[in-house]
Amino acid sequence: MKLKFNPSNRDISLLFVLGIFWGLLEAFAGQWIKSWQPNLFGFIMPFITAAFIIWAKRLVPLTGSILFMGIMSAVLKLFSSGMILHGAFMAILIESVLAELVFIFGGIGFWTGIGVGVLLQIYSMIHPMLTKGTLCQSSHFVRFRHWVSIHFFSGQDLQKSQVLLLMLVLHLLAGFLAAVIIWPVKLKKEKRL
Repeated sequence: MKLKFNPSNRDISLLFVLGIFWGLLEAFAGQWIKSWQPNLFGFIMPFITAAFIIWAKRLVPLTGSILFMGIMSAVLKLFSSGMILHGAFMAILIESVLAELVFIFGGIGFWTGIGVGVLLQIYSMIHPMLTKGTLCQSSHFVRFRHWVSIHFFSGQDLQKSQVLLLMLVLHLLAGFLAAVIIWPVKLKKEKRL
């Protein structure tokens, strides 16, 4: 575990720009995805968030960078959502803390990126249980259960355990794919004198 926090002017600028971008991504892309595909929103938005976090950490590999960007993003989301604390605001803060902890203990590498992606997906699956005390009655679960039932099982009612298992597998796959898709993206290394 190597802690590094000696930011350059470039790093500080990137932290602010990426934090604001993350906030805008949560506020506007999140709303668009929720209206476009509400049944799969709980998979798509955490996938995008995990991919962004992995990419941003590689871009600004400072200890605490994801936490700083997460705080900025959460505050922007708080203002755009009408000051609701228990929803996306808390999710963004918790996601940034979890991701930062994984990066602190695992370093910045491909397998750590997979760990971050999977952990954020699992967290997004259990977030309704933490904020509202329920998982199987959450809108994410109910919409997904209905969507799977109609599209893949000819409208048959599925058991909660079947849906939970399917959700878990899809969340794990999405977390894995977030790292696999983002990792090959080349970052331009600047030469320092």
